[in-house]
Amino acid sequence: MRTRRESAISPLALLLLAAMLSLPFLLYLTWGHDAPDPVQYKTHTIPGVPGIGGPIIGMTVEPSGYGTVTKAPVELVPMDEPAEPMASPPEASIARDVASFIRGLPDLEVAGGPKPGPDATILCTLEAPPVWRGRIELVDGCLLLRDERMVEPVSLVMLPAPAIFRDKDRYLSVASMPYGRQNTLRVGEPEGVFTGQGCSRPNFLPAPPQLAKACGVERVVNLSRIERRPVCSEAELARLRQQHAQTTLRIRTQHDRCVAGGTAPANCPPPVIPQPIELYEPGCRLP
Repeated sequence: MRTRRESAISPLALLLLAAMLSLPFLLYLTWGHDAPDPVQYKTHTIPGVPGIGGPIIGMTVEPSGYGTVTKAPVELVPMDEPAEPMASPPEASIARDVASFIRGLPDLEVAGGPKPGPDATILCTLEAPPVWRGRIELVDGCLLLRDERMVEPVSLVMLPAPAIFRDKDRYLSVASMPYGRQNTLRVGEPEGVFTGQGCSRPNFLPAPPQLAKACGVERVVNLSRIERRPVCSEAELARLRQQHAQTTLRIRTQHDRCVAGGTAPANCPPPVIPQPIELYEPGCRLP
């Protein structure tokens, strides 16, 4: 008969077994598998091309020669207006007739990271992109995002393929793709909607040294687009009211059925629901 000592597996045998089982995994890590480089984000400055431009409505020219604009009226855009791009988008990021008033724009350099698949797709996490509300201001030649809730510090504005120009009424404006009226904001126009990149990209990045020093701002906000809130259409308001009425009727019916079954009203679902925020604070602008 074997003794207890003789039948036990030695620690050395267990160690050898673990090494054999982990060998394929180690080979996978060291042979034929290239780990993606970490994504590197870096900002730099795109200067404007100086040109000759007349005065811009609402602008103060500072002693530095650059401009300041902090207020502009809202341009009302109908909700059902086709999202057509402007007839002739500016050829450069900063139109020549306004470039002399602007120090420059932050731009993004991205290096490393996972390589796109055959169809040029990159997998993302599921978090929604951040959204801010506020206005773009031009302060001594620096384009800044001022969050209306004052939750975030002032940041330099950074957009992919932005267009900066004066609109038909001669207000300094900033547009993002597809450069339609709803994707345009006058500098100083309140109640703008600013959407971040999402997909695990950074919301904020260090400002380019040149702009950081001149503007006294430490960071840029990494935006994907800007938007005006369009004026709510009657069809949209009717849809919201109908949706609320249907939900209210369903809740009332459930309450009455519960009471009819012999349950005390206090122990049944409430018969009414509060008015949804969409009716008094919709995503569009109330007429």
